[in-house]
Amino acid sequence: MQRKYSVAEYLQKSWNLCALVRSTPFGEEQFLKRIGLAKELCDEMVPIGYFCELFLKLEAPQAKVSLKLGNQTYDATVEHEHDSGSKINFIEVTSLEDQTEHKTRTELHRNGVVTAIKRDSEWVAERGRILARVLAKKLGKEYPKGTALIIYCKDESHPTEWDSCIKLVGTTMCTALDQFELVCILDREHIWQLSSRQNL
Repeated sequence: MQRKYSVAEYLQKSWNLCALVRSTPFGEEQFLKRIGLAKELCDEMVPIGYFCELFLKLEAPQAKVSLKLGNQTYDATVEHEHDSGSKINFIEVTSLEDQTEHKTRTELHRNGVVTAIKRDSEWVAERGRILARVLAKKLGKEYPKGTALIIYCKDESHPTEWDSCIKLVGTTMCTALDQFELVCILDREHIWQLSSRQNL
């Protein structure tokens, strides 16, 4: 997991490792409960893979990324073999979720459906509160220069109000977010910028 991979191959490598873990006894249970290697893959390596795919492949296509397990204030390092202009040297990952996420996964696994359905406005308000809480927690730490903070959102679709919510939170906390080289939210297909010293 901590091997160095190019940004072009990182996402596929993370998927391959997910498939490998799922094929082991109790592998599916590990993913459901977010324990063991499944936790590291879901919470760190896969989101970093999407960041490589959506951002670094364009920003620094020659870069190589390596996951770093442990208690340091970053989850991965970025090595630039050529001067790409990118100043991102470290990646810190967090998820846009709360304590209800595990209950939702369990219900989906057991029943095949999730009964709790929220209106768009409720979804945006809830995610906005979680986003502000996640950022406040991250801002209480010291990070090495050149750190990109990425916030991974597992939701597949987003109401139109989501863009406005992100802009509002980014504007409100813009000064505090300056300690990062880049702050963004991403899912499997989209990336939203909250704060950046670069062009996104």
